[in-house]
Amino acid sequence: MINHKKINDQYFNASNGYWSVGEEVFFSKAAALLSAAKNKLKIRYHYNEHVFKDYKWGTEPTQSLDELYLQRAREIRDTYDYIILLYSAGSDSTNMIRTFLDHNIKIDHVMSWGAFDKNHDKFDIANIEITTQGTNTIKEITSKGIKFSYENFLEESILEQTYTSGDWILEAGSAMAPTAEFLSKNFFVKKEFMKIAEKGKKVCFLWAREKPFIELIRNSYFLVFKDNVLSEQWHASWNNKAYPIFHENFYQHYTTPNLIAKQCHVVLNYYEKNFDVDDLKNFFTPESYTPEIFHTHLKIINKLLYGKNWNENNFSTGKPLLQFKPHKCFWFFKDSNTKQHKNWSSGIKELLKNIDGPYKENFGKYGTLANFKQYYFIKNSKKILS
Repeated sequence: MINHKKINDQYFNASNGYWSVGEEVFFSKAAALLSAAKNKLKIRYHYNEHVFKDYKWGTEPTQSLDELYLQRAREIRDTYDYIILLYSAGSDSTNMIRTFLDHNIKIDHVMSWGAFDKNHDKFDIANIEITTQGTNTIKEITSKGIKFSYENFLEESILEQTYTSGDWILEAGSAMAPTAEFLSKNFFVKKEFMKIAEKGKKVCFLWAREKPFIELIRNSYFLVFKDNVLSEQWHASWNNKAYPIFHENFYQHYTTPNLIAKQCHVVLNYYEKNFDVDDLKNFFTPESYTPEIFHTHLKIINKLLYGKNWNENNFSTGKPLLQFKPHKCFWFFKDSNTKQHKNWSSGIKELLKNIDGPYKENFGKYGTLANFKQYYFIKNSKKILS
């Protein structure tokens, strides 16, 4: 039997999830799929179950969301010597950075990224949030003396180091999103960050991941941890024992199940009060999702969870549902003739040749190699049961 606590203790970034096939553990989803096909075994996804399985998800915490966000920010500051906050200017990262700024909690470095060249300007979907919604926040952090860097995926030196062969697939994490490869091969191994860690300092890249995902199954609500939640960020190389930097999620973390639970109860309390049974089934049953339902749901949840830090006119909520093409990657898929795109494609094709049929079908339909999940019961729907 796999000792999940031991794995979390052994690997820096195991708290971001991993897969198992039999008794073997994988930080690469592709490697897990290949092993499952070869050995005719099932894949399991693991996400902090050594903590979450014993947590009472049905009990709503008494603290407010703002109190829990502040508690989380202080916990992170107390844990790390050097924090690099990753700021996309989307709703999640805006609420995260405001929690630090509004309470004068020190941030060491803020990092953002996008794709700029003659064909991609500030209004490109990969750039628009950070260059519009994010402008005032960036001015504020630089005026406070916080270091800010903007990383451009389309710099020639960066392109040359990324997707050098089709073998990248075995280091991919939960999805095939190009952002993970570009970030991991260039920005997350920068000398300035590695040197700080090598001096014995505890360094953290802080991600604004993720709003809780809730499913309605018959008449019960379940909190679902899906492996594709890390589709833009996860990279297997981050669990190489030679890599000395932590990647930590602000919202979803094994030390803060109360924050996740509070978010779930705030959302469900509102929906149960304000929507009829058919609406509840549409909003909390993934099979019912259309782009319209998805984006309406997202706007409501953002308002509920982020309050004063959310304004639906300021954020890009028209993001795509295809999971291997998140909006930050649109620039990558515009030109299939680049060396990088050809190597990305060859890695995908080689993998699809050697994995089981259902995963191939899922990739063709949804752009992801299946979603492996963990479920935790929250509560029954009073409205459906009445």
